[in-house]
Amino acid sequence: MRTVTVDQFEFEDPQTEEHLEIAIASRARFPFPDAESFLLSRVESEVIAKAGDTVKFDASLGYGLVREYLQRFAGIELPVDCAWPTHVLEDGPDTWELVLTAPDSFIHYVWTTSA
Repeated sequence: MRTVTVDQFEFEDPQTEEHLEIAIASRARFPFPDAESFLLSRVESEVIAKAGDTVKFDASLGYGLVREYLQRFAGIELPVDCAWPTHVLEDGPDTWELVLTAPDSFIHYVWTTSA
């Protein structure tokens, strides 16, 4: 698993106190054969249960910055019409937490701000 951590000084305005963590793991027979095994390695099972069903990544315009930050900070370019199954774990004004299931990998994206 690779993890990219971005502190507030990498964003346009450091006063926004943004923080980003992106964890990427390849899909493999071990240790992550499916999204559930990856999710359980990253978050508590109660959080997964509250998240409910997956959505297609492009189902919400709110994910525009997610796309940009994945490209900018982790070098991950999403397809133009991205229908990757996405678990939305938190979608609030101060936190976006998503787990994307790509064809060959899993991506855990956590963006927060305290400003």
